[in-house]
Amino acid sequence: MTIVGKILVFLNLVFSLIVGGLVLVVFMTRTNWETAFDKLKAQYAAVTADRDQTAREKDALEQAFNDRLKTVTQDRDDFKKARDDAKNALDRKEKELATIKQKEREKSADSEAVIGALGSRKEQVKELEGQVAQVRKEKLEVIEQYKSERAGRIQADVERDHFKAQALGLETQLKDAHRDLIRAKAGPSGTVVTRKKGEENPPLDNVEGLVKAVDTEDSLVKLSIGSDSGLQPGHTLKVFRLDPIPDRSRYLGVIEIITVRPHEAVGRPVKAMTTPMRPGDHVASRLLLGS
Repeated sequence: MTIVGKILVFLNLVFSLIVGGLVLVVFMTRTNWETAFDKLKAQYAAVTADRDQTAREKDALEQAFNDRLKTVTQDRDDFKKARDDAKNALDRKEKELATIKQKEREKSADSEAVIGALGSRKEQVKELEGQVAQVRKEKLEVIEQYKSERAGRIQADVERDHFKAQALGLETQLKDAHRDLIRAKAGPSGTVVTRKKGEENPPLDNVEGLVKAVDTEDSLVKLSIGSDSGLQPGHTLKVFRLDPIPDRSRYLGVIEIITVRPHEAVGRPVKAMTTPMRPGDHVASRLLLGS
């Protein structure tokens, strides 16, 4: 064999060793990737199963909470009814006791026979007092039960107060918009509604209130404000009605105050009104514009 042949044989041997090493590396790398993929696949399946289990537990907890809330609400209503029944029973017993005591006082000056009957009455009074004490005890127990179940309604009350605050805010905005509409319809900005001399006599300070009741036969109205707001007999107030639809809000007319009390007043129209007043209408000493 020549030197060239030996060199070629050696090179062939080296090349074969290199190719075998590369094949071995590729095989080991592929085996490692498959193992890692299987591990990741198993981990993904475990995470998916845990997620599904968590979702089922969450749904079960929500259902349990809703069921508990319904139960607590029903218990609260039952406790309220029991409390009211106990209160009514207590009131009846106290009235009966007061009636018996009054009769005993009226008969205190009668004869010995009446004195004997009085003793019997006293026994009845003691029995009734025992019943009243029992009713009071039951009432206290109902109150304690009502207080104990109140803790179960805290979350519901918080959510209710939150929505109620939002509703009150919207109602305030609506009232402000109605008031601006009334003032805009009354006349130019920054002026008060004109009045005929001798017909209107508004208070010096601006006051506002509501119509509580209307007597159509005597043309009288009862107001929710009185002397505590500065009203006096002879003052006049303007009457207007606010409606959720602004175009339906209207000015009704003027009323004169006849009598006043600390927290209420009675008035009557200065002139006949085309639209009758009704409870819930608004009254004010003047309609300010441009506020």
